[in-house]
Amino acid sequence: MSVIEPCIEFLGEVTTTMEVVKEKFERYAGKPFGIVAESQCAGRGTTGRKWLSPKGNLYFSFCIPQNDPKYISRDLVPVLPMLCGMAARKAILELLPGLPVDRLGVKWPNDIIYDHKKIGGALIESAGNYHVIGIGINVEITPTVFDSGREATSLKRLAEDFNLQLPTLPELAQKIWVHLFKLSVDSSMTRQKVTLEFDKVMDRTLKLHKRLPGGRDEEELTAVSLNEWGHLKVRHIDGTEEELCADYLF
Repeated sequence: MSVIEPCIEFLGEVTTTMEVVKEKFERYAGKPFGIVAESQCAGRGTTGRKWLSPKGNLYFSFCIPQNDPKYISRDLVPVLPMLCGMAARKAILELLPGLPVDRLGVKWPNDIIYDHKKIGGALIESAGNYHVIGIGINVEITPTVFDSGREATSLKRLAEDFNLQLPTLPELAQKIWVHLFKLSVDSSMTRQKVTLEFDKVMDRTLKLHKRLPGGRDEEELTAVSLNEWGHLKVRHIDGTEEELCADYLF
């Protein structure tokens, strides 16, 4: 298995790391690279929502060349959101040894959850010849604004609770990079295997809500299972089931 060495720039305040990386496509000429910013003045999450970005948390965007099996096989592209969630979870567990493994889970398709509280999430776009991935992790600051009713927490709180050392932002970004590429370049890793591994750590107790243009649908949905493409089957209150692709749920 080849090792993809981290290539990450560390910047001060930017508009949004998702836009800054796009300005650097030509410089990196088809190679993977990333940007970490101290803060963002125009950060955004899924469906264009504003992402609060004070100094102290991780704002990390990195780019994986498309159509190059050295970095990710075509088979894994449909489950890239889940790979991001798995990589972030693995990085946190490695940097905070002693954290209860069974309490740190993922919410489909890529959020990181600890005891039902959100720690971070990812945004994935396609631009140029790259898959552009934005990952935000609450490190020192816990947002006071809930994610549509879901309370947040931070790595600092977890570190204090378990008397652990809080990782630095460069350490966290580099570990996420290492774990993501360890998964994406593993020749034994298939779409089905990613789905199975994600399913093992997915928090099924969370109640989900469909996104609507103006917010969210109030009906509570329950996660049932994942198929080999990473689509999530959910159960409605009336017992009927529906299969969803990664169109993002609250």
